[in-house]
Amino acid sequence: MAVAHAAPADPQHAAAAYERGRVLLKIGEPQKAIADFTVAILRDAKFGRALAKRGEAKIILNNWEGAFMDFDAAVVASPQDYEVFVIRSTYRFKRGELAGAVADMEAAIAVADEATASQLRAMLEKMK
Repeated sequence: MAVAHAAPADPQHAAAAYERGRVLLKIGEPQKAIADFTVAILRDAKFGRALAKRGEAKIILNNWEGAFMDFDAAVVASPQDYEVFVIRSTYRFKRGELAGAVADMEAAIAVADEATASQLRAMLEKMK
């Protein structure tokens, strides 16, 4: 009986590149993570989380301007994804932009499921 073999995973696939980028970011390889997030974005221009995570990698490299360009693009690309708002809110808060951070957290709450929204409300209260 012949054994069927699964086709190898396409390393250029958007989701695979995104996941690889997340791992690289976690292990302290922001430059490599940026490359993988960029592959994910090129494969799927509406991949807001890849844009937001690429922004986080840019923050590590002290490229705040580039990071916020990615954060802004992320919320345009994925306006129904609460995580992109939470990420931008976090870094707005770190920059001392309280009004923007609060607005982003409120936007995240508006699009999140109820359980997540409840957690985000608690985070919002700590911000104020």
